Amino acid sequence: MVQRLRYNVTGQTLRHVPATRQATIAWSLEDLRYDVDNASRVLDSGTAAVDTATEALTSALGPGEANPRLGTVASTAGFVAGESYDLVAASGVREVVEVEGLTSNTSVLLKHPPSIRYASGSTIRGLAHTTAAIDSSVLQDEQRVIGDWPMRVVWVYADGYRYQEQVRLVRDDQTDLFVAAILADVRDLFPDLDTRLAHHNRDTLTPHVRATIRRIRADALERKIVIEEWLSGEQGHWAAVWRTLLHLAQLGNVPGTTDPREWVAYCKAEYEARWLGLTIGEPGKETVQIEPTSGTAPESHDTTYRSVIASL
Repeated sequence: MVQRLRYNVTGQTLRHVPATRQATIAWSLEDLRYDVDNASRVLDSGTAAVDTATEALTSALGPGEANPRLGTVASTAGFVAGESYDLVAASGVREVVEVEGLTSNTSVLLKHPPSIRYASGSTIRGLAHTTAAIDSSVLQDEQRVIGDWPMRVVWVYADGYRYQEQVRLVRDDQTDLFVAAILADVRDLFPDLDTRLAHHNRDTLTPHVRATIRRIRADALERKIVIEEWLSGEQGHWAAVWRTLLHLAQLGNVPGTTDPREWVAYCKAEYEARWLGLTIGEPGKETVQIEPTSGTAPESHDTTYRSVIASL
């Protein structure tokens, strides 16, 4: 797993979710250009803060209940949808569960039912550990960004167990820059899509957009195109918008009384037109492969070439 820190944005932290509840976890951020005995290797360190959310179940949860995923507690304050938690029975039997949503101020909905029935009085408690704000000298080191210097964070448990993750300092989490703009146009084209996709007060449209960008990235890399070079342009932006709508249409999400087959075909055509516009040119009778960065055709028997792609 890779954790990313944004360049020149102070106050950022790193997170770790252990497989079992830990009372304490020490952490250190290391610069892997240096040997372990070099004082410059450790960039920052400390003791991670554990998620303090802890509540006792006020009703049974699990197999045999009307809704085996629904648990009630005195208060859901401190619990977060999408986060993992430790579910512990009075006997000490425990398992990790993920909270899918908070259906009220006193009830949590799990993503999956627990493997056994947990009686009232069982405990659901936080698992995640978070570092203090990373030292600003690390986050503001421009040479570290330019060189993409290798870093890792090492989490050390009280029993000596060590877990490590790669860390990168980047100018931005590049695809995040485009998600908001893509979401805005998807919502303009399909105004009630959020309502259809809403699930227990959770936003499920944003993950669809992120997944779409990852799929486009995979397709683009096959053609040796770096997606960040053109997502900010009109063609790339609208390719992502229509690819998102196409995916959702294939799952049955169609505006109003629109014919589902016609909507799928329309989304597909709009997406493919922009994808082809980004990846190939069609001068006259011949298709010319476009070099992705310069927008020029390397060779062709045709003397007519398309213009440079403005959005790259």
